[in-house]
Amino acid sequence: QYGGDLVGRTRFLSSLISAIRTECGYPFIIGLKLPGDDGIQGGIDLTVARDIAALLATQRNEFDSWTWVWGAHARSLYKHLPDAHGERHPYLTAIAELRQVAPEIPTGAIGYITDPNECETALTDGTADLVFLGRPLITDPAFPNKCKQGREADIRCTALVITKFFFKSANFIKSFGTKILPALSNSIDFNPAVYLRIKSLFFFTNLLS
Repeated sequence: QYGGDLVGRTRFLSSLISAIRTECGYPFIIGLKLPGDDGIQGGIDLTVARDIAALLATQRNEFDSWTWVWGAHARSLYKHLPDAHGERHPYLTAIAELRQVAPEIPTGAIGYITDPNECETALTDGTADLVFLGRPLITDPAFPNKCKQGREADIRCTALVITKFFFKSANFIKSFGTKILPALSNSIDFNPAVYLRIKSLFFFTNLLS
């Protein structure tokens, strides 16, 4: 039931989307992070990624957005976390192509995007409708607010350092956890309200292979 042809291989994710929507209703947000090219011979490439997207597009009323990522938990893992050793935002061209399977579905730009101008370009050239940020928000949670206020020069660029040295230096990782993160948590530009209600978070990954 959950293997064999592509329909079977995507059935678990397809069923999960429907179950979450049924349980949570609207306006609960469901975003899909799909495999683009896992970089493994015989694995998922852009052709298969298009086929997967075409199947899931039939459920477009049950999820809110989608995007694609690269690499796998193998020798291609480095593609999943592009850093300063490669080109900037390396996957936007392919994401723009993959979204053509169903261009009406809101699409996210993702992958080594750390500059407000890169975000704006992706949002205005037809590549994407929203931008997913990871490491930039770790290093500066006020990134969106500073962009809105025209304070791009005040955005911390630590993300560039992290992406270049994260896998290179055990000492840096130790420093990151003991010095950098505590300093960032004291940012005067980011003061979220205290949320007293207990939340449960669920993460699903590796649903397709």
